[in-house]
Amino acid sequence: MSSWTVSNPKDEADVVRKLAKSALWDVYYHEKELTVQHAKLGLVKALAVEAGYTPNESRIKQARDNYDDDETEPLENVPALIDHYLAQAASSVEYHERALREAHAGLGLMKAFLVRVEHVYPVDLEVLDKEVRDGDRH
Repeated sequence: MSSWTVSNPKDEADVVRKLAKSALWDVYYHEKELTVQHAKLGLVKALAVEAGYTPNESRIKQARDNYDDDETEPLENVPALIDHYLAQAASSVEYHERALREAHAGLGLMKAFLVRVEHVYPVDLEVLDKEVRDGDRH
């Protein structure tokens, strides 16, 4: 699960509100990044075709299985470089898919918690969600 952060809370109600906002932000962030990474994967596939190299799913899987985030880009030939970029993009898609599942699980836990404390600390998730999507993370 992602780490939820609370900085400079005013009181206990503010802690609850900020934790809820952090859980919402995790979902929003990984949704947005997943969209970006899928677009990047599509662009790399298109680049491969433009270069006369037809990537297939087994090559992408093999490159992804061998992908090392710390590895430098291979410059010996175009197919090796394209395989590297395909692996990088596919790896990023997998990461954000996994992180989004975890973020949704965390948000579910937060919602269950909010139900238990709503009589003491009422939180309007719709308002917080709009704030997060408008760029207010905290």
